[in-house]
Amino acid sequence: MSYLFGMKVFTDRPLMAVISIALVAISLAGCGDNAKKTAPTPTVQTTKPTPTAAQPTFVDYAPDGVAITKPSEVDKLVGAPQDFIDFIAAEMQTKYKSEDAPCTYSIGVMNIDPSGFASGSFSACSGANLYWAKVEGKWKEAFGTQMEGPPCTDLKKYRFPIRVAGKTCLDDAGKEIPYDG
Repeated sequence: MSYLFGMKVFTDRPLMAVISIALVAISLAGCGDNAKKTAPTPTVQTTKPTPTAAQPTFVDYAPDGVAITKPSEVDKLVGAPQDFIDFIAAEMQTKYKSEDAPCTYSIGVMNIDPSGFASGSFSACSGANLYWAKVEGKWKEAFGTQMEGPPCTDLKKYRFPIRVAGKTCLDDAGKEIPYDG
């Protein structure tokens, strides 16, 4: 005779084996409810996130700007917004004559502000500084000047930012004064 859990038991080996198996089965049966429970399956999101458009940034072609001498050269405007590139391409299509013309028309772009402003120049036998603005969602030539600086009244009319217009402008008397944007 032997003792199992403080109780007298027979030492008959087959009987002990059956009892051992029964005890294991009983102890596992108590865990059965827990054993059937499985960890929750994580849900996998199958929808693709909405892509966000890249935020436009200020484009500065300093110190010399980018010269466009043919309509096919608008690809030089690296980093420019597509609608500005399209605008310059249309301007070149309208004004470009041919390489045989006595004066080749060209547009120079110095900088582009993502809020809808740009500065540059044009030349065709003579030239001028140009200032472009996006008005009612479309690019247009806001004004051009052959003076030493942009007129303050024109800059203020369109509210050109300082980083496009520069830190000075010309008052009505042609005197250079600080531009405050």
